[in-house]
Amino acid sequence: MRYIGSKTRILDFISETIESTYGAIDQAIIADLFAGTASVAEMFKHKNAQVISNDYLNFSYALQIAKIKLNSEPECRMGYQSAIEELNATQGIEGFFFKEYTIEGCKESEYSRNYFSSENAKKIDAICMKLREWKRIHDIDTDMFYLLTASLIDAITKVSNTSGTYGAFLKKDDERKIKPMHLMSDGELQSGATAN
Repeated sequence: MRYIGSKTRILDFISETIESTYGAIDQAIIADLFAGTASVAEMFKHKNAQVISNDYLNFSYALQIAKIKLNSEPECRMGYQSAIEELNATQGIEGFFFKEYTIEGCKESEYSRNYFSSENAKKIDAICMKLREWKRIHDIDTDMFYLLTASLIDAITKVSNTSGTYGAFLKKDDERKIKPMHLMSDGELQSGATAN
Protein backbone atom coordinates (compact mmCIF):
# COMPACT_ATOMS: atom_id res chain seq x y z
CA MET A 1 0.00 0.00 0.00
CA ARG A 2 1.33 3.45 -0.91
CA TYR A 3 1.31 5.39 2.33
CA ILE A 4 3.75 8.01 3.59
CA GLY A 5 5.16 6.78 6.87
CA SER A 6 4.65 3.11 6.03
CA LYS A 7 7.26 0.87 7.68
CA THR A 8 6.96 -1.91 5.09
CA ARG A 9 10.47 -1.35 3.72
CA ILE A 10 12.11 -1.49 7.15
CA LEU A 11 10.30 -4.48 8.64
CA ASP A 12 13.49 -6.57 8.73
CA PHE A 13 15.32 -3.78 10.57
CA ILE A 14 12.49 -3.44 13.11
CA SER A 15 12.32 -7.19 13.68
CA GLU A 16 16.08 -7.59 14.02
CA THR A 17 16.33 -4.63 16.40
CA ILE A 18 13.54 -5.93 18.63
CA GLU A 19 14.99 -9.45 18.67
CA SER A 20 18.53 -8.23 19.45
CA THR A 21 17.37 -6.03 22.35
CA TYR A 22 14.42 -8.02 23.69
CA GLY A 23 14.92 -11.60 22.57
CA ALA A 24 12.57 -14.03 20.88
CA ILE A 25 9.36 -12.53 19.52
CA ASP A 26 7.46 -15.82 19.70
CA GLN A 27 4.72 -15.45 22.34
CA ALA A 28 5.85 -11.89 23.24
CA ILE A 29 3.33 -9.11 23.74
CA ILE A 30 3.95 -6.40 21.13
CA ALA A 31 2.22 -3.01 20.94
CA ASP A 32 1.95 -1.08 17.67
CA LEU A 33 0.50 2.18 18.91
CA PHE A 34 0.46 4.09 15.61
CA ALA A 35 -0.43 1.16 13.37
CA GLY A 36 -1.13 3.01 10.09
CA THR A 37 -1.16 0.30 7.42
CA ALA A 38 -0.70 -2.33 10.16
CA SER A 39 2.39 -3.74 8.43
CA VAL A 40 4.46 -3.82 11.63
CA ALA A 41 1.68 -5.41 13.67
CA GLU A 42 1.06 -7.93 10.88
CA MET A 43 4.75 -8.89 10.80
CA PHE A 44 4.73 -9.56 14.54
CA LYS A 45 1.49 -11.52 14.26
CA HIS A 46 3.19 -13.79 11.70
CA LYS A 47 6.05 -14.22 14.17
CA ASN A 48 3.53 -15.57 16.70
CA ALA A 49 3.44 -12.55 19.00
CA GLN A 50 0.37 -11.34 20.83
CA VAL A 51 -0.31 -8.00 19.13
CA ILE A 52 -1.96 -4.91 20.54
CA SER A 53 -2.50 -2.33 17.81
CA ASN A 54 -4.06 1.09 17.73
CA ASP A 55 -4.46 4.12 15.49
CA TYR A 56 -6.75 7.12 15.39
CA LEU A 57 -7.45 6.80 11.66
CA ASN A 58 -10.56 4.89 10.53
CA PHE A 59 -8.81 3.36 7.50
CA SER A 60 -6.19 1.94 9.85
CA TYR A 61 -8.90 0.40 12.04
CA ALA A 62 -10.29 -1.48 9.03
CA LEU A 63 -6.80 -2.73 8.13
CA GLN A 64 -6.16 -3.80 11.72
CA ILE A 65 -9.39 -5.82 11.83
CA ALA A 66 -8.53 -7.47 8.51
CA LYS A 67 -4.83 -8.11 9.16
CA ILE A 68 -4.55 -8.49 12.94
CA LYS A 69 -7.88 -9.52 14.46
CA LEU A 70 -9.13 -11.96 11.84
CA ASN A 71 -7.56 -15.37 11.38
CA SER A 72 -10.22 -16.66 9.02
CA GLU A 73 -13.08 -15.38 6.93
CA PRO A 74 -16.04 -14.28 9.07
CA GLU A 75 -19.10 -16.50 8.66
CA CYS A 76 -21.93 -14.42 7.26
CA ARG A 77 -24.91 -14.84 4.96
CA MET A 78 -22.70 -13.42 2.23
CA GLY A 79 -19.26 -14.95 1.82
CA TYR A 80 -16.16 -12.91 1.13
CA GLN A 81 -15.61 -14.10 -2.46
CA SER A 82 -19.28 -13.57 -3.38
CA ALA A 83 -19.17 -10.09 -1.89
CA ILE A 84 -16.01 -9.16 -3.81
CA GLU A 85 -17.57 -10.35 -7.08
CA GLU A 86 -20.75 -8.38 -6.46
CA LEU A 87 -18.82 -5.25 -5.44
CA ASN A 88 -16.69 -5.45 -8.57
CA ALA A 89 -19.85 -5.67 -10.70
CA THR A 90 -21.43 -2.67 -8.96
CA GLN A 91 -22.37 0.28 -11.17
CA GLY A 92 -21.08 3.63 -9.94
CA ILE A 93 -23.17 6.43 -8.49
CA GLU A 94 -22.46 10.14 -8.09
CA GLY A 95 -21.92 10.42 -4.35
CA PHE A 96 -19.47 12.01 -1.92
CA PHE A 97 -16.22 10.77 -3.52
CA PHE A 98 -17.36 11.83 -6.98
CA LYS A 99 -18.55 15.27 -5.83
CA GLU A 100 -15.54 16.05 -3.66
CA TYR A 101 -12.56 14.32 -5.28
CA THR A 102 -12.95 14.49 -9.07
CA ILE A 103 -12.53 17.32 -11.54
CA GLU A 104 -16.01 16.66 -12.97
CA GLY A 105 -17.67 16.52 -9.56
CA CYS A 106 -16.03 19.76 -8.43
CA LYS A 107 -16.81 21.77 -11.58
CA GLU A 108 -19.37 23.93 -9.73
CA SER A 109 -17.10 24.32 -6.71
CA GLU A 110 -14.62 27.06 -5.94
CA TYR A 111 -11.93 24.38 -5.70
CA SER A 112 -11.02 21.67 -8.18
CA ARG A 113 -9.79 18.30 -6.95
CA ASN A 114 -8.18 15.58 -9.03
CA TYR A 115 -7.77 12.55 -6.74
CA PHE A 116 -9.70 10.00 -8.82
CA SER A 117 -11.17 9.45 -12.25
CA SER A 118 -14.93 10.00 -12.31
CA GLU A 119 -15.55 6.29 -12.96
CA ASN A 120 -13.45 5.14 -9.99
CA ALA A 121 -14.90 7.75 -7.63
CA LYS A 122 -18.44 6.69 -8.58
CA LYS A 123 -17.51 3.06 -8.00
CA ILE A 124 -16.09 3.92 -4.56
CA ASP A 125 -19.35 5.71 -3.71
CA ALA A 126 -21.46 2.74 -4.83
CA ILE A 127 -19.31 0.21 -2.95
CA CYS A 128 -19.43 2.27 0.26
CA MET A 129 -23.22 2.48 -0.02
CA LYS A 130 -23.54 -1.24 -0.70
CA LEU A 131 -21.32 -2.18 2.25
CA ARG A 132 -23.37 -0.04 4.63
CA GLU A 133 -26.60 -1.56 3.27
CA TRP A 134 -25.31 -5.16 3.62
CA LYS A 135 -24.31 -4.43 7.21
CA ARG A 136 -27.67 -2.79 7.95
CA ILE A 137 -29.65 -5.81 6.70
CA HIS A 138 -27.21 -8.26 8.35
CA ASP A 139 -25.92 -9.87 5.15
CA ILE A 140 -22.46 -9.17 6.61
CA ASP A 141 -21.31 -8.69 10.18
CA THR A 142 -18.99 -5.98 11.49
CA ASP A 143 -15.82 -8.02 10.90
CA MET A 144 -16.80 -8.80 7.29
CA PHE A 145 -17.67 -5.13 6.82
CA TYR A 146 -14.13 -4.15 7.84
CA LEU A 147 -12.53 -6.97 5.84
CA LEU A 148 -14.32 -5.77 2.71
CA THR A 149 -13.55 -2.14 3.59
CA ALA A 150 -9.86 -3.07 3.85
CA SER A 151 -10.09 -4.60 0.36
CA LEU A 152 -11.64 -1.35 -0.88
CA ILE A 153 -8.89 0.71 0.78
CA ASP A 154 -6.25 -1.43 -0.91
CA ALA A 155 -7.97 -0.99 -4.30
CA ILE A 156 -8.27 2.78 -3.81
CA THR A 157 -4.53 3.15 -3.27
CA LYS A 158 -3.92 1.53 -6.66
CA VAL A 159 -6.05 4.07 -8.59
CA SER A 160 -5.52 7.31 -6.69
CA ASN A 161 -3.77 10.27 -8.24
CA THR A 162 -1.54 10.86 -5.19
CA SER A 163 2.03 10.25 -4.13
CA GLY A 164 0.91 8.27 -1.09
CA THR A 165 -0.74 10.89 1.06
CA TYR A 166 -4.25 12.17 0.51
CA GLY A 167 -3.37 15.68 1.68
CA ALA A 168 -2.75 16.62 -1.95
CA PHE A 169 -3.32 15.22 -5.42
CA LEU A 170 -0.74 15.16 -8.20
CA LYS A 171 -0.90 18.11 -10.57
CA LYS A 172 -0.29 15.84 -13.55
CA ASP A 173 -2.40 12.68 -13.92
CA ASP A 174 -0.58 9.53 -12.89
CA GLU A 175 -1.34 6.50 -15.08
CA ARG A 176 -2.89 4.82 -11.99
CA LYS A 177 -5.76 7.30 -12.12
CA ILE A 178 -7.16 5.95 -15.38
CA LYS A 179 -6.99 2.26 -14.44
CA PRO A 180 -10.41 0.82 -13.59
CA MET A 181 -10.70 0.05 -9.89
CA HIS A 182 -11.00 -3.62 -9.06
CA LEU A 183 -11.14 -5.27 -5.64
CA MET A 184 -8.87 -8.31 -5.48
CA SER A 185 -9.39 -11.50 -3.54
CA ASP A 186 -6.50 -13.69 -4.64
CA GLY A 187 -3.90 -12.43 -2.16
CA GLU A 188 -3.80 -12.36 1.59
CA LEU A 189 -4.84 -9.22 3.42
CA GLN A 190 -4.50 -10.88 6.78
CA SER A 191 -3.42 -14.23 8.06
CA GLY A 192 -5.93 -16.92 7.29
CA ALA A 193 -8.59 -15.01 5.35
CA THR A 194 -8.25 -14.48 1.64
CA ALA A 195 -8.34 -10.89 0.57
CA ASN A 196 -6.17 -8.29 -1.09
